[in-house]
Amino acid sequence: MTGTAPPRPELSLGKKLGFSAVMVVVLLLMAEAVMAWLPWQRLIARDHAVGSGVQTVILSVGDSVTYGDGVEAHEAFPNRLKAALEVRGVDGVDVVNAGEQGADAHRAADLLQRSLQAMPQGTRPIVTWLVGHNSFIQYQWRQAKAPRTGAGSDSEESSGWTPRLFKVLLWSWGAAAEEVPPVELDPRALAAYRQRFEGMARLVANKGGQFYAMTYLVPGAPTADMEPYQQEAFGANRAVDLKLNAVVRELAAEFDVPLIDLERRIRVPPDWDAEWFLDPIHPTPHGHQAIADTLREALVLDGALPQEAL
Repeated sequence: MTGTAPPRPELSLGKKLGFSAVMVVVLLLMAEAVMAWLPWQRLIARDHAVGSGVQTVILSVGDSVTYGDGVEAHEAFPNRLKAALEVRGVDGVDVVNAGEQGADAHRAADLLQRSLQAMPQGTRPIVTWLVGHNSFIQYQWRQAKAPRTGAGSDSEESSGWTPRLFKVLLWSWGAAAEEVPPVELDPRALAAYRQRFEGMARLVANKGGQFYAMTYLVPGAPTADMEPYQQEAFGANRAVDLKLNAVVRELAAEFDVPLIDLERRIRVPPDWDAEWFLDPIHPTPHGHQAIADTLREALVLDGALPQEAL
């Protein structure tokens, strides 16, 4: 008789589904790890560029606006500020772009703390804080989709960590469905933002540095040639940032923090202008240049930068 291998037992449907589910979870965890690792590696690489002869480091902490979403790296306002200082021969000052796409106040606070730890000894930090849009847009998008229940859910940031991949998926699903964020700022999100703002201002002061709050540059009103859903979405985003800017002004006054009010210092056309903005939040290279110039002038007037920086 010729020997034949016995047939392999067929896996049940339940086992196949269970194995597939495990593989999906593993892949999602791997994707999450990569998405968390890459931005921090970019930040570390920038920090390593700070030389030993630098006395002052300007840390531009923020979200995708600071990061420079939609423009080339050299066109983002922190990098344009750095280039302007180099052209003017300002020595002993470096600029670090500590912005990250999708960062809310919780993530920005984490980036700031790690950036301060990575700074060379003996350097003085000057921190610009342009943060908040994602704290309210992301939080209120989830609020609109599903009511929060149970104890300990007083803010979007109270959990301390939200998977980055989950945030991206939420944003993608919302964009695909043309979701429009609520215009009112939720009190619980405001309380969480206030806590981060105060904590980071105190941290920088304890490090011997200076913390500067910044308002967002806000585009003009939506125009009649936009699609109706665009008018609604652009108008809602604009309204959120106008309200957020008012909050930042109040917090800056409450905690005696210098304010660089981009909304009031920079004259943006009253109606939507594609020369200034790529979308309802992200500036064009022209907008980034205006922010960099305004930031440089404000830091000189406040004494944080020398007069030759003008």
